[in-house]
Amino acid sequence: MPPDPATPPLVRTGFLFEPLDDGCLLYEPTSGKMVTLNHAAEAVLSLCTGEFTPLQIEALAAQEFALSPAETALALQQLRDAEVI
Repeated sequence: MPPDPATPPLVRTGFLFEPLDDGCLLYEPTSGKMVTLNHAAEAVLSLCTGEFTPLQIEALAAQEFALSPAETALALQQLRDAEVI
């Protein structure tokens, strides 16, 4: 089932954040899970505060980071698939 477009995404707790030259690394110590994000995904992740819906995130990402709606939607899907949000 696809995610509810009215539900604001929220970053799962427990991830440690390590900046990289071309994005960031998320590490979850309890599971050993590591996820590498590029700059676009990192920008989208910064908006996943539980405050904004996916459509609002698309608008904010376009305004603040010059990301297209397609880039933002792809990043959100990849973050969901990686179980980060």
